[in-house]
This record gives sequence, structure tokens and C-alpha cells, in this order.
Amino acid sequence: MTEFEEKVAALRQHHEELLSRKNCPRHDETFGTFHYAHNGIYEKYQYPILTAEHTPLEWRYDFCEKDNPFLMQRIMMNATLNSGALKWKDKYVVVVRVEGADRKSFFAVAESPNGVDNFRFWPEPITMPEAPSNSPEGGEPGSAQTLTELCTLLEQLDDFSLQNQEKVVHAWIEEKGYKLGNVMNAWRLALVGEGKGPGMFDISAFLGKDETLRRTRRAIEELG
Repeated sequence: MTEFEEKVAALRQHHEELLSRKNCPRHDETFGTFHYAHNGIYEKYQYPILTAEHTPLEWRYDFCEKDNPFLMQRIMMNATLNSGALKWKDKYVVVVRVEGADRKSFFAVAESPNGVDNFRFWPEPITMPEAPSNSPEGGEPGSAQTLTELCTLLEQLDDFSLQNQEKVVHAWIEEKGYKLGNVMNAWRLALVGEGKGPGMFDISAFLGKDETLRRTRRAIEELG
């Protein structure tokens, strides 16, 4: 067995020990005062039922020795948060917001036979499809359709100044009944790839009409 294989084996053993660890109720006691872990409503346990360390190793490591000879974590997990639980098919299932070290999050499902230990994540995170534009709830069109409409509107502008863009785009959003924040957030991601920064019309005016349209069209293609 190579050194790399030994490291992988040790990593998997440690992970399995964590996943299969028994979780028992706490019985705290301090000098002169008893602190019971049970208050008549709920009972505290020794370990948290789910942590970032419970996430599958395959989500965090590249196990190809050629590509990752030092067995470094490629995607580090920071926390598991805001889980909602239900009992489904004789299993206790939680839907968890998993946060990476970069503070980006995704949702994943973990299940346990008893709800207090032996929680294991499903092999892949949750993929949430975008709600269709013709949903019965009457929601707004998806980002791709909204950006397509916006792109068409911007193409028609001869005056691409900040003031004119703002006036025309706001009038279009009001006419369509769209939410300003939804449109601006989608457009911001299309132009700069970030969810924060200067005003959108400051950005588009700085980039100019051609570059603004190019980046918006590229985002539409990626959104499909």
C-alpha cells in the first residue's frame, strides 16, 4: 500500500468512526448544583447530530493521486445549518444548508435510523429546478427570459447614458409588474458575477453598450 493509499484509508476510517458514533443523552453534574440535560420537554445529547465533518469525503477531496498527491481538501466545508426534519420511509431525514469555507451554500439531505446518530448524507446535494414562468402561482419569468427581454430593450437604446438607461429600464419593469430586486440581481450577476457592488446603471454605463450586451447574452446562454 502506498503512502497516499494509507492516508486515504486512515481518512475513510476516521470518517466512518464519526458517522457510526453512538450519541447518548447528557447527564451534566457540577459541584453543588445539578444541571440536567432534560427539562421535561427535550433532552440534550452529547454530540451534535450533524456537522461539516459528516459531509461525504468525495465532496471535499479529489482522490486521484495524480491530480491531488498531497490529499488536500479541494472544497472545504464550514458548517451545517438550518435543518428541517421529517420522518420518511422509517428514516429520520433532515434537509440541511451546507456552507463551504467560502461562505457559499447548498442544500443536501442526510438521514438517520433513529434521529440522534448515524446520520449519513445522500450521495449528491439537492438540485433545485427553477420555477417555470407559467407556474400556477403566477410567478415572474425565470432569469433567462427576464434577461432576454432586458437585452432586447437595451439593444434599442441609442442613448446609453446612465440616466436614460435607468429611466427606460425602470419603466419597463413597472410595466411588466416585475420585482426590481429580482431583475437587478440577475443582471448584476450577468455583468460582474457578484451579488453586490456599485449601482447597476453605473456598471452598465461604465462598460458601454456593446460590452453590456455581450455579457448579458453570455449569461443567457449559460442559463439555457
